[in-house]
Amino acid sequence: MIIKILCSLLTIIIIVCTPLYRTVTVYFPHAEASVIPAVEDPKFVIDEVFGVDSVMHKIAMAESHYEQFNASGTVLIGTITPDRGLYQISPKYWGKKAIELGYDIDTTIGNCLMAKYILKVQGLSAWSASKTAWSSL
Repeated sequence: MIIKILCSLLTIIIIVCTPLYRTVTVYFPHAEASVIPAVEDPKFVIDEVFGVDSVMHKIAMAESHYEQFNASGTVLIGTITPDRGLYQISPKYWGKKAIELGYDIDTTIGNCLMAKYILKVQGLSAWSASKTAWSSL
């Protein structure tokens, strides 16, 4: 009887971790919603894309306080300009290129990968508007 109960408990929750995004998906076989995804950890994604000691950590902190999404769960959009996500990427200037590269700037990984491309093309000058904030961190 105890073994039967333990086997039932083991089938209730199965956790699968995806290393790059450090996401966790929890399966509840007997629940109405069978898959409930967890939120990506932005700091971990930045570590993977740029490296642990990258200045891009400071820029993400200055631009968005490490937030890709706001409290309601939608992508974080700037208060002055409609720039989006962790690195406050401008869809006006970078949207077409992001689509061409296959990056969705409304996702954590897509925003980071597009920031990496922008860094390669423009260097840190792309974030000069927030330089006083991130250079002092």
